Amino acid sequence: MKNLAPLPPERILRRAQQELWRCYDRRYPDPRRPVRSALMLAAVRRASHLAVLAPWYTHPPNPEDPSDDILLMLQFGLRTTRYLGMKPRNKFEQVRGHLSDLLKWLGTASFPRGACMPVIRTLQRQGLSDAEIEECLLALAKRPSGRPATTRPLAVRALERRLLDHLSWKDLTTESCDCRGEKHDFKCRERMRKRVRLLQRFLGKHHIVLDAVLPPRQGR
Repeated sequence: MKNLAPLPPERILRRAQQELWRCYDRRYPDPRRPVRSALMLAAVRRASHLAVLAPWYTHPPNPEDPSDDILLMLQFGLRTTRYLGMKPRNKFEQVRGHLSDLLKWLGTASFPRGACMPVIRTLQRQGLSDAEIEECLLALAKRPSGRPATTRPLAVRALERRLLDHLSWKDLTTESCDCRGEKHDFKCRERMRKRVRLLQRFLGKHHIVLDAVLPPRQGR
């Protein structure tokens, strides 16, 4: 992985994506979801960095599904950035790549019906042609091919259960294993450990610290 691009000061990030930060501040940090909270904060910061580097639009929260509002904004912006003529290209693509990596651990949000007109108006203001707007809308509506990526969000939840509830690997595997078997054996536990270790390495490489979002430890 390439080195992370240094972030601007937080006051600049917040000014660049005010609505996104308002949505984040309403819901996070969530003491019940410390790892997700930390990943979401990192993603919001990277998305705001994109807005500092170039004009960037994110779809407003979906009132019909408030649980997905921030994630939807992040994913919408990520998938439309390549249509907006971003510069400087190299640094922008680097930050965009880091945001894409973060979103893989957060799951997916569905693009809501009835959201096309705000998108069209935004892209028209950016000077896109009708053909480019049509391509963008098709890309937003298209579902990724293959099996949905669910193992990484499962690893996020598993690490949280380890941190907050101190579950054993056996109990954690019984609760969260997605192998669909009636019983879960040593291979299932090892697979769960590997997923969580992969997540922990990712957090370290991206300098994502959990101390600020974990509840304080209780004295013995």
